[in-house]
Amino acid sequence: MRAVVSALARYNSWMNAAVRAAGAKLAAPDRHKNVGATFKSLHGTLNHIMVADRMWLARFVGRPVPTDPLDAILYTDEGEFWATRDALDAEIQSVADGRSDDAWAAILSVPRLSGRVLSRPAWLMALHMLNHQTYHRGQATTILMQNGVDPGPTDLPVMPGADAIASDRPFGDLAGRDVFSLLARYNAWSNATLYEQCAGLDDAARTRDLGAFFKSIHGTLGHILVGDRIWLARFRGQPVPMVGLGDVPYARFDDLRQARRDLDADVVAFAESLDDGWLAQPFSFVSAAYRATFTRATWLLLLHMFNHQTHHRGQATVMISQLGLVPGETDLISTPGLD
Repeated sequence: MRAVVSALARYNSWMNAAVRAAGAKLAAPDRHKNVGATFKSLHGTLNHIMVADRMWLARFVGRPVPTDPLDAILYTDEGEFWATRDALDAEIQSVADGRSDDAWAAILSVPRLSGRVLSRPAWLMALHMLNHQTYHRGQATTILMQNGVDPGPTDLPVMPGADAIASDRPFGDLAGRDVFSLLARYNAWSNATLYEQCAGLDDAARTRDLGAFFKSIHGTLGHILVGDRIWLARFRGQPVPMVGLGDVPYARFDDLRQARRDLDADVVAFAESLDDGWLAQPFSFVSAAYRATFTRATWLLLLHMFNHQTHHRGQATVMISQLGLVPGETDLISTPGLD
């Protein structure tokens, strides 16, 4: 799993730098303003990511685990914050690159806030840490957009150096279908949780333009669905749906929800059928969004499909919070059935 963890660590470092550059375009009061997000502000959201990363990194390297509250503001000085963020990203990358597949396969036991102890392979804990970054950074990018700042590309395949990422054994001794089946089940569970929350809003609230990338909650959910359909068609060698990334395929929420359920079942079935030989091959595709042809490792592109879902679910939950609801459980390591 070293190749997978390493690729996601590189992605997160790249995206943290992008958010830093985008945030610098805002006045300091706007970065600290309470906009009704889970962790209130852009600065609060970024501090939360750091709080969690420091805890996880300590567990991986055997240091005492920090006990800061999850909503702690570790650094009010933003220069100090970003210097620490850069050093933390460098250490995460070093750990990702330096651990062997056997070390990533070792069981790590972690106490949760509920008092329950979770025992999972270290690679799964690492994927959770990096997925957690993606989710909350999705929240951060929505706050940026609502303040008129576009953070730029967020897609893993266009990350600098992504074309050079390759491995014939990216999952170590694991089968790729087992890793992606887990991610598919996680996404199905997360989507079901998110849609259940959205069902508590009326149509006017779900479709209200709140200044996000895809304007509204409904538009964001529609984009995730469109993206997944495009990627599944590519992977299966089928005609790619001719729809815009901002198109909403279903005006009625109930129709969108049922389409999401059906697609999630299809994604799980697809993941369970994967072959490691196919995953290790290069895969070429034409991107209408970037007006270019890309060739990347197939496993990296499939990883992107799931990461893309997490990113945009994070965006949706900012709007849910702003409308007065509390987002539900989103942790990868809490996916039902892992025990």
